[in-house]
Amino acid sequence: MKETEKNLSANKDAFVALLSELKHFLKNDAIFSKAASEYFDCNFTMGNNGKLVCLILKYVDSAFSCCGWTEWWVFDDDFGENDLIVSHLGREYILKTPEQLYDFLTLLKQKK
Repeated sequence: MKETEKNLSANKDAFVALLSELKHFLKNDAIFSKAASEYFDCNFTMGNNGKLVCLILKYVDSAFSCCGWTEWWVFDDDFGENDLIVSHLGREYILKTPEQLYDFLTLLKQKK
């Protein structure tokens, strides 16, 4: 594991800050895409920004030695706003905040 990956999994504040900035970035990207689509009468998508987002999500997952949880939380659970329930080892979790996601990923990492 790279030193930067280890630091992210050991630093809850850095994890929360990264996901908060990612949420802000995606919101602004969606606003720009909508406005540009109306102006240019075509469909704008994230393009290269999508690659950047995927790299960030892979980086976060690799820091916790997990696969896909962060992407699920960002896109399927809409940063925790959809109140989706995660079942793990007989216990249910609702991950509404980056802090709760961090705690869950830390729990998964400890179980390995």
